[in-house]
Amino acid sequence: MTTGELQLRVLSGLPADTAPLVVDPQSGAVLGRGNDCSLVIDHPAVSRRHARIDAVAGTWTMRDLGSRHGTKIDGTTLTPNDPVQLRPGSRIDLGPVALRVERSGGSPIGSTLVDAESQARARVVQGGGAMAARRLESLIAIVGMLQRAGTEDDVVTAVLPELVKATGFARCVFVRGVDASGSADVRAAYPEGSMSKPLSRTLLNAAAAGQTVELAEQPDLAGAVSLIMAEIVGAVCAPVVIDEVAESFLYLDASGDHVPSSDAGPFCRAIAEIVAMCVSNIRRETAEAERRALVEDLGAARSAQERLMPEVEGEIGGFRYRLASVPGRFVAGDIVGLHGSDDRLTAYLGDVSGKGAGAAMLMSAIQAHVTAQFACGRMLQDAVNGLGEFVCTHAGAGRFATMFFASFDASSGNATVIDAGHGYAVLVDPVHGPRAMTCDGGPPIGAVSGWSYDRSDVAWPVGARIVIFSDGVAEQLDADGHQLGLDRIVEVLSRSETVEGDVSGILTTLEAHAGGTHYADDVTVLSIERIR
Repeated sequence: MTTGELQLRVLSGLPADTAPLVVDPQSGAVLGRGNDCSLVIDHPAVSRRHARIDAVAGTWTMRDLGSRHGTKIDGTTLTPNDPVQLRPGSRIDLGPVALRVERSGGSPIGSTLVDAESQARARVVQGGGAMAARRLESLIAIVGMLQRAGTEDDVVTAVLPELVKATGFARCVFVRGVDASGSADVRAAYPEGSMSKPLSRTLLNAAAAGQTVELAEQPDLAGAVSLIMAEIVGAVCAPVVIDEVAESFLYLDASGDHVPSSDAGPFCRAIAEIVAMCVSNIRRETAEAERRALVEDLGAARSAQERLMPEVEGEIGGFRYRLASVPGRFVAGDIVGLHGSDDRLTAYLGDVSGKGAGAAMLMSAIQAHVTAQFACGRMLQDAVNGLGEFVCTHAGAGRFATMFFASFDASSGNATVIDAGHGYAVLVDPVHGPRAMTCDGGPPIGAVSGWSYDRSDVAWPVGARIVIFSDGVAEQLDADGHQLGLDRIVEVLSRSETVEGDVSGILTTLEAHAGGTHYADDVTVLSIERIR
C-alpha cells in the first residue's frame, strides 16, 4: 500500500461511533493504552505503546512494539519490531479491538443490511450428503483456478460465478466484514450490477461466530416486511475463517423464481474452507516477498548512507573528531560530513525527512551538493543558501532536511554556525562546561524557497568541543514514552573530557534509556575538539 494518508476503521472492540483514525505519512501513528497514543485502547490486553504505523520507502508498514499480547495482521502474529506491509482491507487485531485498513477518504462499499430479528432467524448448516455432478464440476473448476490465483482478488473472481452455478442461488457476494456501525464492506458480487442489493443482517451476524448459516423460513413470514421488500426467498452465509477469526464471508441469496438446492449450505461451507486455506497461503507468500523487498530496499539505502559517511575518527588540521552512527529500525536519512584543510574545518550533521530509499536518495543528493559547494571555496552562508534552493527545486513535496552547520577557523579561534531547524548541538567549554547552543539560522533546508539563512559566530578556544547529534538521540523514547531529551545529554557531556568520551557516554546513556539498541530512528553523534 503506497503512501498517501491511511485510515483505520473500527470493526469491533470500540464504540460504534469511534471515528476512523487518519494517519499522516510524515508522522505515523502509535496505537496503545497510553494517553499519548494516536489511538487510545483502554484494555489490559493492550500495552501502553502496543504497535506503530509508519510510511517506509513509500509503503505503509506496521510493527509490534514488543507488546505483551502481540499484534495480528490478517491473522498472522507480528514478530516484535519487524515491519510488515499494510494493504487496503487488511485486518489488524490488538487485544479485543479489530481495525480495518483503508485509504484515507475512502469508504467501504456498503450494502444495506435488512431484516427484523423477530421475523427471521438463522439456522446452522450441518454436514451434507453427496454432491450433484454439476457441483463436483464446479468444485474441480474452483480448485483449478485457485491453484493459479496470485492474489486474493483472483480467489474471489474464481469462486463467485462457480458458487452461483453450483447452488442455484441468484447472487454471490464477497463481504470483507461488518464494521462497528453495522456497515457491510462488500468487495465483489456476481453477477455484475448486484453489489448494491441489500444483505441480511441476521445471516452476517450469525456467521460471524464462525459457522455457515442459512435463512430459515418463519410461519409468519408476512411480518418480515424488510425481507419481502428485498424479495429474498432464501440465503446462506459461509464465513471465511482464518486463524480462528471469521474475517470475510461468502453470502448467497435468491429472489423471485430462483430456487436454490436444499443442500447448498454444506457445499458453500466447503468452498469457504478452501478459500480460507488459499488466502492464508497467498498472504504468507506475499508477506514474505514484501518483507524481503523491504529488507533489500533498506539495506541498499543503508549501504549508500554508510559509503558517504566520514571515517569514525581522525584529525583534520587543528581539529580532532569522533563519529558514531547506529542504524535505527529504518534508514532515516541521517547526514554527516567533514571538509577541511590545515587551519579550517567545516562540519554538518542533519536528518532528512521520511525514511527508506527516498530519504537516502535525498541525503546523497544533499551531500554531493554540499561537497561541490565547499570544493569551489564558497563561504558557509552562501553554501547553505544555495543548498536550500537546490532542495526546494529538486526534491519532492514535503521533502526537507534539518541540518546544523559549523565552520571552524583555527587562525581566528571562532566558529561560524548556522542552525537550519535542527537544534541539537552542545558547546563543551573546558572552563565553563557544556551548554546547549542557540544559534541563528532558519527553517529546515528545502522547507521555504528563497530563504536567506543567518549565521552566528561563536568563540572556539583550544580544548573546547562542539557535539552535534541527530534527533534520533534526543527524541528516542523509553518504555513509558518519555524522550531522552537535551538536558540529559548536556548532563552526560559534563562528565566527559574527550571526543571519545562524548560519543561513548551519549550512546551508553541512550542504550540504557531505550532498553537496547533497537532504536526507532538513526542515531548519529559527532564530537569535534579544537586541539591547537
